[in-house]
Formats: sequence, structure tokens, C-alpha cells
Amino acid sequence: MSLFDIAIKNIKKNFDNYLLYFISMVFSILMYFTFATLQYTDKVEKAINAKAKLSNAFSFSSVVLILFATIFIWYSNSFFTRKRKREIGLYAMLGVKKKDISKMLFYETLIMGIIASIVGIVLGIFLSNIFIMILLRLMDFTGISIGFVISMKAIVNTFLVFLVIFLIVSLHSRTLIYRFKLIDLFKAESTGEKEPKASVIKAIFSLTILILGYFFSTKVFSDNFALMAGLTLLFTIVGTYLLFSSFVVFIVKMSKKNKKKYYNGINMIGTSQLLYRIKGNARTLATIAILSATTLTTVGIAYSLYYNAENTVRNSQPYSYSFKNDNNLDKTFEEIVKKYPENKVLAKHNVDILAKKITMDGGREGSIESPIISVSEYNSLAKDIDYKSDVKLNKGEAFFNFSYYAQGFSPDYKGKNLKIENKNFKIIDFAKASPMGNSLSMEDLIVLNDEDFKELYSKDDIIKFTFFKVANEKKSEKLTNEYNLKIDEKVKENMKASKETKESDLVKGFRMYSSNFYEGYKGSMVAYGMLIFIGGFLGLVFLLSTGSIIFFKQLSEATNDKGNYAILRKIGVSEKEVKKSINKQILIVFLLPLILGATHAYMAVRLLEPLFSKSLIIPMLITLGAYSVIYLVYYILTTKAYYKIVSEK
Repeated sequence: MSLFDIAIKNIKKNFDNYLLYFISMVFSILMYFTFATLQYTDKVEKAINAKAKLSNAFSFSSVVLILFATIFIWYSNSFFTRKRKREIGLYAMLGVKKKDISKMLFYETLIMGIIASIVGIVLGIFLSNIFIMILLRLMDFTGISIGFVISMKAIVNTFLVFLVIFLIVSLHSRTLIYRFKLIDLFKAESTGEKEPKASVIKAIFSLTILILGYFFSTKVFSDNFALMAGLTLLFTIVGTYLLFSSFVVFIVKMSKKNKKKYYNGINMIGTSQLLYRIKGNARTLATIAILSATTLTTVGIAYSLYYNAENTVRNSQPYSYSFKNDNNLDKTFEEIVKKYPENKVLAKHNVDILAKKITMDGGREGSIESPIISVSEYNSLAKDIDYKSDVKLNKGEAFFNFSYYAQGFSPDYKGKNLKIENKNFKIIDFAKASPMGNSLSMEDLIVLNDEDFKELYSKDDIIKFTFFKVANEKKSEKLTNEYNLKIDEKVKENMKASKETKESDLVKGFRMYSSNFYEGYKGSMVAYGMLIFIGGFLGLVFLLSTGSIIFFKQLSEATNDKGNYAILRKIGVSEKEVKKSINKQILIVFLLPLILGATHAYMAVRLLEPLFSKSLIIPMLITLGAYSVIYLVYYILTTKAYYKIVSEK
């Protein structure tokens, strides 16, 4: 029997132990192939008329996936190889040369990798089209068919990339036999990770470091950003590792002092095993906690951006179409919209906007003209889009509208004084959004009493804007395309006719004075749909991989604990108590990184929340729920596999 045949036989014999590792590898390869397919094919871009290159995003995602997959495969393979050191030592003792043993390990790793690559690519060929359909659905493109997509570039790229990874990992496996003496190989299973000593000083220090990391996170946007962000990352990561290696170990040791619980049933054995388990897996659990925090934060933010996309665009562009009305451009649009009865006009407003520089209390002085509108025009404009439309102003009073409002960052202007030319006004209240939106490149909107507005009125400072609200604005692609074409034509004519037009303005075009809901909405859905697609699947890869690592670790512990449970059974401990002890220990191992990861994610979300228009807590909780369900499945699989191992005779 050749070494290659022995390698095949070993794979078959140990495949049950490798199953979750194999599934995780296949899923990583499958997702890489899907990303590569989207990177190399332009069918999706053409189908949705994408203005930006989607391939760049998938190219970057592929690199992230490869980096993580390489670390996961390297770690997992090293773990399996260490676990088999006794078996390798037996081969050596029977006279098999180190060279031949190393070749056998090389073949095993490479064969497993090639099989996983083939399975992943074959599944990818059949499933990537389903994933593409999911992507299109997330982007709000329904009813689009791009046909069956097979990219030879993606197939070759995926196979070669993972072949290189598996070759490197296989060579690493091959060197194992040369780095240990025979006695080391037989003692391998009793050698775990270095056990850190537990002390109250280290426990307090680790907790202090982590709390400082959280404290620095609250100062990121109030002090030096680069310094505070760096300190936050450093202290949080270091604190996480120290927490598992010191604080958690200290807490478990302290639990022994509760004699009533410690000596109840087999808690004494369970606590001792848990202590060793936490000590031996501190670095692994800390790494998983950090990965979990990153995944929960990223996917939670992507989820929030996606499901709030429409509201975000509506804040930016409340009306379907808004444009600077020169030479009766509104009449041109009305002629266009008649061709599309499904997009009939629901509301129209011609508004005179006064553009003047303003000065406010606190030293704010506008560097460019701010838009000013009369209160009657404002209420009329706000009413048709369900904004606050009952604003009442006396002479000398003003109502302030933020073009962009960030909770905790934007100032409170209520009660402040406002100066326009030589007239003073008092701001009686403010709104967090403007009925004109912020997509027209305007400053914050100022609303004045009608009489005050008339007194400031000057034809030279007036800009006429028109706002249209149409039906089915999310399905107004054809109308929008023609609108853009006709608006651009008119804009160029108007700008060429203007003696004051600068060449730079002509290049920019009229779009800084024109915007529409449809393009903003579709652009957001494409961007955020792609983000949640990439973030969701990358998060799933991370989750499957980290869950698998915990699974492998616990099965290794089960092999070492097998003798202890055999003794417990001999002294009369029931199977019910054995199962209860196993379930409790493994539950703690799964829960600790999840709880700490969720805490990190919560702190990150609270920090970033003011930058978003909606709460991020609910999306993060939904993501955490999905994350927990998958972890629960891993927990159940791990407890069953663990019990099976310790029950074998």
C-alpha cells in the first residue's frame, strides 16, 4: 500500500471528525467563487445599468475572504495535526521514516483541500445564480433575468487561489514531524495551550483595560479622532485577551469558594474541567469574541442602512423631482410626465428662495448664501410630504431647518439670534430635516415671517425652484431618464446664455440645482443591497468558521476527559448528571465570546448611532438573534458529539 493510499484511508477513517471543517471550507470556497463570478462578469452591471463598478467591491471582498479562509484553514489544520501527534509517533516507532510520514501528512491535507475546492466550485456553479438573484432582489430589481452565468475566469481563479493555500498549509503539516522528538509526540495530547496564572491583580487590571477601551470610544468624536480611535482598538483588543486569560479564570476559581454549589453533584469535576478549558482556550475565545463583535457591528450597520435606505433618501430628496426653474422648465417637465400616466403629478410647488449670507450667535457666519423661504411657502411645501406644516412666526422670528442633523453633534439653535443683512431674528425652534431636502447642495434652510421675507426680497438674490411629487416614484425609471435628458439640454442652453457662467460651472452642469428621488433611491438600494449581501455572507463564513473552531476544541477536550467520565460512571454518577455537566460547561464556552462580542458591538453601535438617521440597536439585535440561532445549532452538535466521545468504551 502506497503512502497516497494510506492518506486516502486516513481521510475516510477520520472524516466524521473533519466534517464541520470540511463544510466550513466548502462554504468559504463557494462564497469566494460567487464573489469571483460577480467580479468577472458584467451581466449584473448591465442588467441594472449600474454607474459604478460593482466588480471593485467584490474584488475587495474576495481578498478579505481569502485572508480569513487562510487563517482558518491554517489554524484548523494545525489543530488536527497536533491532535494526531500520538498517531504520528506510533508510525515513527514502527519504523516509518520521517520523510514518509511527512509525505503522508502532505497528501492528506492536499487531497482534502482539492476535494473541498472541487465540491465548492461545483456547488458554486449551480448556486451562484441563486445568489445573484438574491443580490438583485436586495437591490430592488425584480423581474430581471440575466440567464445562467458560468465564468471560466472565476473557476480557474478559485481553484488556483485555494490550491496555493492548501499547498502552503500542506507543506506546513509536512514539517511537523521534523520539529518534535518521539517522546514529544506521545505526550502531545496532554500538552495544551499555556495556562496563565489567575490573580486578583491581573483580573482587576484586565477589567480596567477593557473599561478604558470603552471610555476612549466615547471620546472618539470629541477629541483627537486618530488617537482616540487607536486607543479604543488597542485597549479593547488587549482587554479582551486579558479578560479571558485572567478575569474569567479568576471568577471561575472564586466560584469554588461557594462550597454549597461546588460540592453539589459533580459540580466539583465540572468546575475544574471548565477552569482548565477556559485557561487552555483563552486566546481562541478572545479571538472569536473580537470576530463576533466585528461581524455583529458590520452586519448590523449594513442591515440598518439597507432597511432605512428609503427613509434616508426621502430625507435627502422629499419630493420626486426638484430643480432650479429657468425659462419655464416646469412646463417642460409637465409635458414629459404626461407620457407616463402611472407617474401622474400629485403635487407641484413653485417656490421663491432668497439666497443671503447669515450670521448667528456663537460665531457662525455663512461662507456662502443660505436659502431663506417665507413661512407660508414653507407650510405649503411641507404639507404635501407630511412634514411639520403648522409653523407660525411673528415678525422678527425665524424657524431653522438642518440640511443634515446628527444627534449629539448638531448644535441646538433654539433661542439663538440670527442676523440677515442688518436685521436681527430670534430662532424659536428648529427641525431636523428640510422639506426641500439636502440633495440640492444647499445650506441649512431659514424660514421667516412673510412680512420679513418681503422686506428682504430682492430679485437679484431670488432663485426660483420647482418641486414635483409624482405617483409610483420608485418605479419611475423611464420618466427620470427623459427628465434628466431634457433638463440637461435646457441647463446647457441656460448656462450658455448666461454671461456670468464660469467654465467650471458649465462642466459641473445643472445637476447641483437639480435632483430626483428615483436615482437616489436606486443608487442607495444598489449600494446598500450589495453591502448587506457581502456583509451577510462574509459574516456567515466567519460564524461557521469560528463555530467550527469551538467545536474542534471541545472534541479535543472530550478525548482528554474520556477517562474522567469513565471513573464517574464507575462510582455511580448517572448519565443525566453527566449530560447536565457537559451541557453546562460547553454552554459557558459558547456564551462567553458571544456575550463579550455582543457587548463590544453594542458599544461600537452606540458610538456610531448619531451618524445615522435611525437607531442601530434594533438591527444589531436582529443580527445578534440570527447569530445566536446558528451558534445554538453548533452548541447542540458539540454537546452531542462530546457526549458520544466520552461514552465510547
